[in-house]
Amino acid sequence: MVLNEKQRIILTFCKQIRRPVTAKEIVKAKFPGKEQPHINSDINELVSQGILIRNDNTTPYTVRVRAENEAIPPRKNYSRRNNKSTLSFSEVRQITPESSFDDHLLIASSVRQKNSINGQLFSFFLNLNNTGIEIYNEFSFQHELGIYLRKTMLNYKVQFERNVSFFSSGFFSTIKREIDISVFNESLEEKYAIELKYPQNGRHPETMYDFVKDIKFMEQLKSMGFTQTYSIALVSDNLFYQGTETTGIYRYFRKDYAISGKVYKPTGKNKNLEFINLDKTHSIKWYALDEIRKFYIVEI
Repeated sequence: MVLNEKQRIILTFCKQIRRPVTAKEIVKAKFPGKEQPHINSDINELVSQGILIRNDNTTPYTVRVRAENEAIPPRKNYSRRNNKSTLSFSEVRQITPESSFDDHLLIASSVRQKNSINGQLFSFFLNLNNTGIEIYNEFSFQHELGIYLRKTMLNYKVQFERNVSFFSSGFFSTIKREIDISVFNESLEEKYAIELKYPQNGRHPETMYDFVKDIKFMEQLKSMGFTQTYSIALVSDNLFYQGTETTGIYRYFRKDYAISGKVYKPTGKNKNLEFINLDKTHSIKWYALDEIRKFYIVEI
């Protein structure tokens, strides 16, 4: 097999590291600034040719160099063209939000392997439709999602309202101090944070500003070393995702307009003076839970 440049870099790194590695580790070490899909097809080709051995029994999967006399495992087809039930998280987010909820949520719930936060968050919303669990305020939203994650993330602790200080020996200045839901393993090597909103009292522009505040908080926790963080909003008021006003803060939630940089407070005493400064760019993608309710998941 003639290797391309990326495949040579991947293989050389795997030989040097001399242990099973994840695709994320390879990207971070050899392709900084790129996303994992940048190398997925090259890894799969190396696996299909028996040069690398892939272990799908871990989450996430790992690869290593095949030993000299090691048998080549039976080939598996990892191509998404031939496995339409498996899409990357970014691909799922590109599905039209107005399309059938159950159709794209069934796909989204299989985004990652069983112990993945990404897949479980989408699975939770699909589970709401199938089981009839009632979400009637923000506390019930937090409670039901936490219970669901405890049932599905068996090797992790799921806790509510943990203070940021629990996860760091030093002091970090954050826009908030308590995390709605924390998911972590015993060693704290893996830790995930989830912030939730389920507004029911109007205040549309001010609540949108609260949405941005949650995203900023999740950015800060990611900078603290959290593996992944998520800002999630569930709404039953269509004025959060549609309306005649589409300028200012409304454009981020009513139009396909990315949020980045300074976002100014839209109402009150400090209107246009107070602001939240986001470090990264984020897009809001609404998904229909039913005829009225929609939600988004921002992954940081």
